[in-house]
Amino acid sequence: MSDGRGNTSGELLAARIDRARGSVSDDFIGATTGLILGSGLNAIAREITPHAVQNTRDIEGLCASTAPSHAGELIRGDLFGQPVLALKGRVHLYEGYGALD
Repeated sequence: MSDGRGNTSGELLAARIDRARGSVSDDFIGATTGLILGSGLNAIAREITPHAVQNTRDIEGLCASTAPSHAGELIRGDLFGQPVLALKGRVHLYEGYGALD
């Protein structure tokens, strides 16, 4: 897949990741486990002791959830004594995003 200018989907994804990485503060460094928490996993999210929280709308290149019940937060904290990075509130195709978003 290409964007019509010769950039492949892999190159486009890498560029989005670089933009997102540049807009997340250094407070999010240090987690050893990553979690993507949909609304069905709110109980796990409540167990995280947060050390840093950033709204996903403030992360360049990252799609923000528009579903009312989805928090749309990136959280670095401790879960049962382990450092974690959790995305609380993921995006869905029904919100208008494509599969590569």
